Amino acid sequence: MEGRTVFLIGVICLVLGAWGKSLNDSTGCPEELKGRCRCGLHALERIYPELNPGSPMFVTNCTNSRFQDPDVLSFIPTETEYLIFTGNEFRELPPNVFGEEDTNLKIVDLSDNHITHHRLFSNFYSLKYLHLTNAFTEAEDSEKYFLSLERIFAGSSLDELKILHLEQNEIHSFSNGGVFCHLPSVEEIYLGDNLIRKLSFNVSCLTKLRVLDLRRNLIEFLDEGSRKLLDEIPSKNFQVDLGLNPFLCDCHIKDTLTWMNETKVVLLERKDYRCRDGIPKSNINKTLDEIREMQCFSASPQSVNAVYPMAYEPKHPRATEHLLHLRSTAGVPAEGKNANSLKLWRRKLLFQESLTVHRFDYVCPEDLKKAECALLDARRSRPEKL
Repeated sequence: MEGRTVFLIGVICLVLGAWGKSLNDSTGCPEELKGRCRCGLHALERIYPELNPGSPMFVTNCTNSRFQDPDVLSFIPTETEYLIFTGNEFRELPPNVFGEEDTNLKIVDLSDNHITHHRLFSNFYSLKYLHLTNAFTEAEDSEKYFLSLERIFAGSSLDELKILHLEQNEIHSFSNGGVFCHLPSVEEIYLGDNLIRKLSFNVSCLTKLRVLDLRRNLIEFLDEGSRKLLDEIPSKNFQVDLGLNPFLCDCHIKDTLTWMNETKVVLLERKDYRCRDGIPKSNINKTLDEIREMQCFSASPQSVNAVYPMAYEPKHPRATEHLLHLRSTAGVPAEGKNANSLKLWRRKLLFQESLTVHRFDYVCPEDLKKAECALLDARRSRPEKL
């Protein structure tokens, strides 16, 4: 009997030792999460009716928990289906940060972090929703992390991912056109509040894409390539949202308006698309459906387009800021403000609906040649009716 008792005590000690990392505190989470998170079952059927209908989901919520070491993610409960880790201070996310085994995660929200290096999705086979809104540091060029994202997606087996959020990440171009082709089941892609001017990614691979959100970007009109891309989306009843873009209602928007009237693409909230700028000035603040007259400046030097193509792509990095000032009364941040302040300033400048345009009281930046500034300002010179 005594030997049996000793054996049982030994087993209990072994079990407790193996489970030592899984002991929960009053938050319902493992002690390693230091009481900063909340863990437990929650009914989310109204928000995500297609996931576990009629059953609660296990949620681990670590919002604004001030974690800096990403290794803490390895301690989330294994039963977690919905992980919220927004507003932390992660700089690097190593591979297999959630462990080597397959996870139960269906929704991951890593928004509002400052990620610079990211290789974390290698075992998310069941993931349905991925939130990366404002997830990456301002110090990292969007082209670089887009290249990283393509490599991540290619090796992550995200075959079940349906919804991807990449808002507010300063994305301005798609140097790697196949970035989304490794997400065969993706149905909705959210790219709002970025710096996109035209579309240049591969869509023939997106056979299930139903919604593309491009709200609050820098789209002044849709060039031929962008129009063709949208028409090539394979899905029936494909929807795109172009709301709150700074449409430039001059002669260059004519083809866009023709396309909008003829395309089979569903343009969400189209009646609310408005001219942020225009020639004649009477077009300003009109809806796209209301404009009847479209003119263009008669700037003769071809170098105007070299510095400021109508697709809004200045060659000189400071030319962009100069043009933004020409289009708004908002002021540039004082010298010495950090990159995050500049990022917030850009968003305020570009995306607020109440911005007033046509106040040209800005001094040309010192590092931008005066001649280039003069050419940029030519856009507000003599209009020529077409």
